[in-house]
Amino acid sequence: MRAVVLCAAGLLAALTFANELRAEPRPQTVLVLLQPDARAPFPASVLAGFQRAIESKSPEPVTIYLEYLDRNRFVTPGYQEALRNYLSSKYREIPLDVIVGFGASTLEFVSPLHESPWSDVPMVFGQIDEATFRNLTPRPNTTGHLIQLTLAQMISVAQTVVPDLKSIVLVGSSWDSQLVFRYFKDQIPQVPPHLAVVDLTGLPLSELLARLATLPEHSAILYTALNSDGRGTILTSTEAVKIIAEKANRPIVVAAETFVGTGAIGGPALMAEPIGESAAGLVLRILNGESAQDIPVTKADVVRTLFDARQLERWGVNESILPPGSEVRFRPVIKQFYREIIAYGTLLLLALCGLLLSVYEYKRRRNAENDARQRMSELALVNRQATAGEMSAAIAHELNQPLGTILNDAEAAQLILNSKTPDLAELRILLNDIRNSDHRASEIIKHLRALMSKNKSDLRPIDLNEVAREAVEIGKIQANASNVTLHMALAARPLQVRGDRIQLQQVFLNLVMNGIEAVKGRPTGRRDIVISTAEAERNWVEVSVSDSGPGISNDNMEQIFNPFFSTKENGMGVGLSLCRTIVEAHNGAIHVENGFAGGAVFRFQLPRTGRSAVS
Repeated sequence: MRAVVLCAAGLLAALTFANELRAEPRPQTVLVLLQPDARAPFPASVLAGFQRAIESKSPEPVTIYLEYLDRNRFVTPGYQEALRNYLSSKYREIPLDVIVGFGASTLEFVSPLHESPWSDVPMVFGQIDEATFRNLTPRPNTTGHLIQLTLAQMISVAQTVVPDLKSIVLVGSSWDSQLVFRYFKDQIPQVPPHLAVVDLTGLPLSELLARLATLPEHSAILYTALNSDGRGTILTSTEAVKIIAEKANRPIVVAAETFVGTGAIGGPALMAEPIGESAAGLVLRILNGESAQDIPVTKADVVRTLFDARQLERWGVNESILPPGSEVRFRPVIKQFYREIIAYGTLLLLALCGLLLSVYEYKRRRNAENDARQRMSELALVNRQATAGEMSAAIAHELNQPLGTILNDAEAAQLILNSKTPDLAELRILLNDIRNSDHRASEIIKHLRALMSKNKSDLRPIDLNEVAREAVEIGKIQANASNVTLHMALAARPLQVRGDRIQLQQVFLNLVMNGIEAVKGRPTGRRDIVISTAEAERNWVEVSVSDSGPGISNDNMEQIFNPFFSTKENGMGVGLSLCRTIVEAHNGAIHVENGFAGGAVFRFQLPRTGRSAVS
């Protein structure tokens, strides 16, 4: 029998643990590897596209770690091995779900890590051409998208912008140091025989600029990527093409989106953000349970033919001869959007006519809204005055205490002063007591005057915790008279909202007074009301006021906030209705439910201000 009990207990514990795991799944984590520095425009755009796709399409939060191999500056085997060991140690305790690599060198970097904590982690790659991929030996649990951009495509664009093209000039870093376009070197023998190939890759920048300034007329420059001036200064490929464009005397055809707009005429360009987005799609499939080795490697549609309108005009190229589907950027605004300007101008005229016709309606609606707000303010004032009337006996009792103390202390002080040897120390104590009692009475009157003031709605940033404290100070007067204990559980940090202090105080006070009425029938010592504030999701704050009363019946739950509905014999049915009106006027929401241990729980949420979201 004991064995059966132990087995049952073990099974129950296992089920409980499984439920906890199911309720709180481990956060998903992705490590992204970039070939060059992420501050360069192209990899930065790739990363932006990847992150945006993950954030917008993943149902659960995904933690993204980022590392870059810096292959455009450090290429020695020793550095790569040291970096591989460092990253293996760095992420040893991080449970990675997917590794993402952009560029062939990231695949080369990860593949040897058989003994590392990454050995069984699936990998997704992007920005690798088909020819290069065939020469790699990726791990079995690897998938990705290939890019399809050839030297022939660049030559085709060069022949479009230079119709009588006779020679192409290849510009960039040496082929062996190229991170993306090194495979172009193997395609040079396929260049048509009638085109001369001038290979200037690997030249120092100063010599290269001198050569490019004196090119023959019937030639075009095909730019891949240049990462150094040849004298130790590191450049981004985008910076380099800008420098080259200032000196070159022939059009520059480029192969990346971020190069268009720097002085190049355009070309069949790799689109950075689509590369990131396509990789993100594969990552999400793996995070949703698919195996990487079951997802085939395919070609991604990430190449678009782009042109710079300013450079087309400079080199006398008519847009009508561009390849079908080409995108032309940087047109002059009027030329680029003249159809839209005509359409928008027509719409503007129609809108102005509609605006003139709607002015009367707008004014009438605005006046109606002002009247409604005025009536709400007047009703709120009536409600506050009614609340003060309910509390009049308790207020009188609360004021009588400090006033009585002042009178007693003053009489005692007078007796001390009339004695032959006045005790000055005792006199100081009495005067301090008088001051404290006066301050207490003054605070009670100040709070009541503020609550009773006939103020206009004044929306400004306020701390909801301070509003709660001020309202509870007033509510304590009635609570003490009814032997009710008020408990506060306020958030540790300020909760800033934009609102009207007096109106929100009224919401707190109405809910507290409602709770006092609900617990009056409970035995002394069990009359409790808890006021709490907390941060909620999506930059909201939540307030709850719970009581130890009998709760709310199902029949009354649906109409508790309706105007003039009340469960009290002498209630007007205005307090809770006014709470809902005020909260909704502050772009919030309020509802009620019965607590698990009994009693009613009123909750309302308000939008938080003065704070930005944390990623």
